[in-house]
Amino acid sequence: MPSLSFDTITVPLYDESRYFNPVRFNASLDFIVQRYPPQHFPQVIEPGIGTGRIAIPLARRGYSVKGNDISYKMLKRLKEKVNGELGSIPITYQLGDATRLQFRDRAFDMAIVTHLFHLVPDWKTTIAELLRVTKANGPIIMIDTGWGAEIPQLNRRYTELCSEFGQPVEPAGTYKEELIIKHFKHLGCRVEIINKRWQWVARNHLGQSLSFIEKRAYSFTTYASLDIHQKVVAVLKSELEAQYGSLDVEIETQDEISMVIMHSSDDKITKSGT
Repeated sequence: MPSLSFDTITVPLYDESRYFNPVRFNASLDFIVQRYPPQHFPQVIEPGIGTGRIAIPLARRGYSVKGNDISYKMLKRLKEKVNGELGSIPITYQLGDATRLQFRDRAFDMAIVTHLFHLVPDWKTTIAELLRVTKANGPIIMIDTGWGAEIPQLNRRYTELCSEFGQPVEPAGTYKEELIIKHFKHLGCRVEIINKRWQWVARNHLGQSLSFIEKRAYSFTTYASLDIHQKVVAVLKSELEAQYGSLDVEIETQDEISMVIMHSSDDKITKSGT
């Protein structure tokens, strides 16, 4: 089974539906800069680079970022965004799968992974590739940027309804962070979990959040057939209108940016700040 490509969605929906609190986001990237300054960790790899949501602000902070993505449409949008920058920024990218990184061994000082492993059936091979191309003293940083426009209870109900209609949502890879961490540990890595540091309360418009689901802006909405998807959305819309009286309401969601940082067991980390 191949990795899931976002060529199946309308690319502008990707950025529109994956916003985050800019203050908390910048603080999380500043944490990376303080801990792993670009003077000491200049070369960064990001498989699944997408439209550059993480790569572009990292490049602005002084890192040289290389990445790949299986989606031609995502890379086309990344190119547009990079060309739209006021000055030149050090980002290069190529079309390719995260299970086959076309880079030499130990080429990078740091690796960034954002919302990737659930899209890759052979996610353990991606981990092996990350360890291969990242230097022994370099961190592999898994970033969760939060819910964006998603409302967790909508996602849960959508997946429940898909199952009720006979087409359960089964991700290509894994959403389970604990499995990913366990595998890194099995390979001899030290793991540091950083959460409850960059939190906020989001207020998402119910109608807009449902609209993103209807337009299949998220990977979990692409597994059901179009017919089942439309039926599920219709039921979901009816239930929400009955519950809230209108879709023109805001729903509060507790949100946060979190990180899991992995180091191979033989590293000698040079830290700047905490």
